[in-house]
Amino acid sequence: MQHFIRVKGSTYHLIYFDLRTRRINKRYTLQGFNDESCWLRGQAWTIYEFAIAYTRTKREEFLRATEKLTGYYMTNCPSDSVPYWDFNDSEIPNTVKDSSAAAITTSGLFDLPGFSDKRKNRDALLNILNSLCEDYLEESYGVLKNGCFNKPEARGVDESLIWGDYYFIDLLTKVVH
Repeated sequence: MQHFIRVKGSTYHLIYFDLRTRRINKRYTLQGFNDESCWLRGQAWTIYEFAIAYTRTKREEFLRATEKLTGYYMTNCPSDSVPYWDFNDSEIPNTVKDSSAAAITTSGLFDLPGFSDKRKNRDALLNILNSLCEDYLEESYGVLKNGCFNKPEARGVDESLIWGDYYFIDLLTKVVH
């Protein structure tokens, strides 16, 4: 947590440690806009995993980390709550979004004890779900459109992504139950 989560609540994608000295050699955001940017699918997976860690261990530091990460996500999302592929892309709002990041984040938070019970948080999660259902369902292949695999390498940009589809279906099963 102390190495991957930045002060304001965004995350790094990768960190290379010197195994001998245990010092950090470099922090990366490999698929993001730059090394200090907030690549949203990485942020989403971090939210999801800390939510699971808290659910399984009940360790408060995991809940606090999840809340900090989620706060950064919600504060920086556009009005439809589906994030741009990277919050630091200089072309916002004229750049692609990543529906998979919205699905991953929402699925991770939906059954987080104490989080989704709060009216404000539950409403925010349902707004993301609504947005995905109204504006991001794929009509020809896949389930969600407007996913972004790797914009810096121009691979899988503005497409349906299998992990976006997976976490969206996972989210729907949580909502139904």
